Amino acid sequence: MSVSVLTVILTAKFFGVSIEKDIWVLVTTLITTVVQGVWGPINETFRAKFVFIKEKEGEGSALKKTTSLLMFIFLVTVFVSILMALFSRYLATFLLPEQTSLAVKLFITIEIVMLPTILLNELSSIGISVLNSYEVYYIPEIAGTISSLVNIVVLVLLAPLCGIYALCVSSYFSTLLLIGLVALNISKKGIRLNVRLSKADKHGFKDFLIFALPFFFPYFVGQCNAMVEKWLASGIGTGVVSSLDYARQFTIILQTIIGSILTTIMVPILAKCYANQKGIEFRNAFAENMSVVFSILGIALPIMISAAHPLCGFFFDRGMVAHDSLSQIVNFTRLYAIAFIPVVMYILCGYSLLASGKGKTYAMSGVLTQIAIVILYMTLVPLIGIFTMPIIWGAAHAASFMYMLYRSDLYTGDIMYKLTTYCFIITILCLCVWWLNEYIQQVNYFLALLISATLILILYLPLSRYFGIDLLTKAKQILKK
Repeated sequence: MSVSVLTVILTAKFFGVSIEKDIWVLVTTLITTVVQGVWGPINETFRAKFVFIKEKEGEGSALKKTTSLLMFIFLVTVFVSILMALFSRYLATFLLPEQTSLAVKLFITIEIVMLPTILLNELSSIGISVLNSYEVYYIPEIAGTISSLVNIVVLVLLAPLCGIYALCVSSYFSTLLLIGLVALNISKKGIRLNVRLSKADKHGFKDFLIFALPFFFPYFVGQCNAMVEKWLASGIGTGVVSSLDYARQFTIILQTIIGSILTTIMVPILAKCYANQKGIEFRNAFAENMSVVFSILGIALPIMISAAHPLCGFFFDRGMVAHDSLSQIVNFTRLYAIAFIPVVMYILCGYSLLASGKGKTYAMSGVLTQIAIVILYMTLVPLIGIFTMPIIWGAAHAASFMYMLYRSDLYTGDIMYKLTTYCFIITILCLCVWWLNEYIQQVNYFLALLISATLILILYLPLSRYFGIDLLTKAKQILKK
C-alpha cells in the first residue's frame, strides 16, 4: 500500500493536472477496459474453477487445462491488440476533449506503446492465480511490491528526461519483473505448468471459459461504465480527468488490498466449504472475512472522509496542482470514500455467491448495477454535475448488494447485526475526526494527518473488539510483559 501511495505522490509531483496526464489516464483506462472486459471474468473465476478441477479431476488435468487457457489468451489478446492499433486514431478522436494534432499524436503513440501490456498483465494475473490456488499467498504480494518499487525508481530517474513517457517505461520494467518473479516461484514450487501446446488439453480452456461465461456481459457493461466516466469528465474541461483519477486512487488502493484478501484467501476457502457441503463453516468464513475488511475500513475511511483536506494536500499539493483542482480532488475523495462501503459489501456478497455456485445471480446483479450506473451517469451528470458520479456509484452498488445478500444463504440476523455495528463505529470515528479537523485547519498537512491518525488509533483500540480484533487487550498483555 505504501508503495502505491508513493507512486501517486510522484505522479502528482511530475505531471500534476494537465492534458498530458489526462491523455495518460484515458489511454490506461482504455487498456484496462479491454483487459477487464475480455479477461476480467476469467481472472475472477479462475481460482475457484482451478481448485474445483484440481479436487475433482486431479492436479494434472487442472494444469493441462490452464496451459490451454494460456494459449487461448495469447491468441485472442494479439488479435484484439492489432484491432486497437488499427483504430487508434478513431479512438483518440472520440475520447479526447481537445483534438489538437499534438494531443491526438500523443494519444496514439502512448496507446500503441502500451498495447503489449495487455498480454503481459494478463499472463502475470494468471500466474499469480495459480500460486494462490496452491495456497501461496505472500510470495506474489512480495513480488508485486518489488516490481512496484522498481516502477518508482524508473519513474524518478526518467520523468525529468522524457516526461509522460516515463510512465510507459516504468510500467514495462515493473510488469516484466513481476512476470519473471511469478514464473520463478511457480518453478520453485514444482508446479508443472508446461506452456507448450503439445502438453496442453487443447480444448481445456473451454472449462474456464464456460464457467466465466455468465460474467462477460456484466464485465463489459462495467468497463463501459469506467470509460463513460472518463469520457464525461474529459468533456467538462482539461484537468478534470486527472482530478477524478487522483481522487479515485485512495479507494482503488483500498479495493486492491481488499480484493487481494478476498480472492486469494476467502474465495478458495468458501469454494472448498461449498464443495464439501459445509454450510456452517461457509458462513463463519464469510463473517470472519467481513470482519477483516471492515477493520481495514475502520482505520482508512475516517481519514479519507474527515481528514480529506490534509490527506489530499499532503499528496497532491506539489506545485503542479492548482488550488481549485485540489479542492475538487478533496470533494471527490470524500464522496468516493462514503460510496466505498456499499461497494465493499457488493464485492463480498458477489464472491460468496461465486464460491457457492450461484454465479448467475452475481452476474445478473452485476449487469443491472452497471447498466443503471451508465444510464444515470449519462442522464444526471450533464444536468447536475460531475460530483453526482460517486453518489450514483455508491447508490447503485448499495441496491445490488442488498439484493445479493437477500438471495444468498448469508442473509442472517448475525450478519446484518455485524454490518450495522461496523457502519455505526465507522460513522462515530468519522464524526470525531471531522470535529478535530475543524480546530486544526491552520496546521500543516503532515501534522494534521498525524494528529487525525493518532485520534483514530486511540478511539480504535477499545472499539476494535467489535471487529473481532481486541487490540486493547493485546496491548495490555504486551505492556505487562
